[in-house]
Amino acid sequence: MRSHCCYLLICLVLTGCAAGGDSISAGVTQCCPDADASTYQLVTENLPAFLAPIVINNVHAALAAAGYQQVDAGELVVTVRYEQDNLAMNTRLSGMDERVSEGGDVRYVARVVIELRDRAGELRFQGAIDRLHEVSPGEYMHTGRASLAIFDALTELFRDLPGSRSR
Repeated sequence: MRSHCCYLLICLVLTGCAAGGDSISAGVTQCCPDADASTYQLVTENLPAFLAPIVINNVHAALAAAGYQQVDAGELVVTVRYEQDNLAMNTRLSGMDERVSEGGDVRYVARVVIELRDRAGELRFQGAIDRLHEVSPGEYMHTGRASLAIFDALTELFRDLPGSRSR
């Protein structure tokens, strides 16, 4: 009985850690060879309708904070793409020591990939923000908290992006 309690406690702690709270990770995979542009145009790919306004507004704000200006035909084309990696759901033990699926729950990593390309199509910057989600039926997105967390992650992502020529 004691080993079952310890097992349950460990599972609860690990599950709590996996949920990740409001944290969004940011990582750069390629950055900035002679990137000296000051303007950009935005292109989106696969952004879900509920997420698009939040991501687009925060990309514009984070790039503006880095010294870039959005125009119709910018020096850079900024592509914002949504990707999702579905993960296996955890199972739980029933009172009869049977494994029971967490029916209806969804577990995935939501990733927003951002690429900056020059007019010739050469990649100048690539990075992503991502977050592990565990969603149960009936839950909804907290747009205020999500928006702030996305902005913070994008600001971190663009931290080493060279500022515009006009700075």
